[in-house]
Amino acid sequence: MKKKQTDMTAAFKTAAPELPGDEEIGRIAELAKRQVALEQEEAQKEEALSKVQEQLREVREKLLPDLLLGHGLTELKLATGEKVTVMQGVAASIPKEKAEEAFAWLEKAGFGAIVKYSLAVEGLKGDLKKFEAGRKALEKLGLITKAGKGVHPQTLKAFASEQLEKAAPLPADLFSIFPLNKTKITTL
Repeated sequence: MKKKQTDMTAAFKTAAPELPGDEEIGRIAELAKRQVALEQEEAQKEEALSKVQEQLREVREKLLPDLLLGHGLTELKLATGEKVTVMQGVAASIPKEKAEEAFAWLEKAGFGAIVKYSLAVEGLKGDLKKFEAGRKALEKLGLITKAGKGVHPQTLKAFASEQLEKAAPLPADLFSIFPLNKTKITTL
């Protein structure tokens, strides 16, 4: 176990720089150029996918349903074997700027039961006693509490980095820690 922790710490240490030869520099330049090309291709494909999704939404939610319903149809079997069905439903949301008004209306109209109240408590980082006291107080009021424990991924990443920089081993059976190397290329 100790050996694995030491090896992990060593994986994060950087050796003294060794200047690459011409062949390695050529390989680095080639891979950097490839990364830039792939990043550009990824961006183009994401944009193309977004356009296809918008076109699909237009056909699925507007053009085809309007055409069928315009002829009084909710279903049509095609000669090619497909069946086209219009699923009629509703989409609903409350604009943020109208939320309080909408909630008040729901309450006044007798629909207050659909309004879900939630309570989040922040600022108790590392203070388990205050957290438990607050949770128990809420439970005494008849409020359901959902208690959870977690470490935000970015906090854990920073903590692990700090510990490895200090050469302080972390239990390998409790933490999954591995080197992650990324390159970013900016066009000048």
